[in-house]
Amino acid sequence: MPRSDHAGRVVIVADGDVDGAALRHAVHPGDPAADRIIVIAADGGALKAVAAGVMPDVVIGDGDSLLPSDADRLGHDGAEVRIVPAEKDQSDTELCLREAVTRG
Repeated sequence: MPRSDHAGRVVIVADGDVDGAALRHAVHPGDPAADRIIVIAADGGALKAVAAGVMPDVVIGDGDSLLPSDADRLGHDGAEVRIVPAEKDQSDTELCLREAVTRG
């Protein structure tokens, strides 16, 4: 199930080299009093997050690094998946940053 639409912190996972341990620590810092952290993944970054043991709340991208079957599986597992047209002015990561700002 997707997390709340408002959070104090957001972690964005781009499709690049991802340090799984650092990502897990960023998302689960071990402080029970910490605000809920929303994970937003840029396209194939969702696969990097899942490989690190982190389920994204939102996946945004044009699908060039994400197979339709991956998008379906992510959606089935609770992520909100937004595939946008490839003809866009922003990168997938920029769209994730905009989403983070929108969520506060």
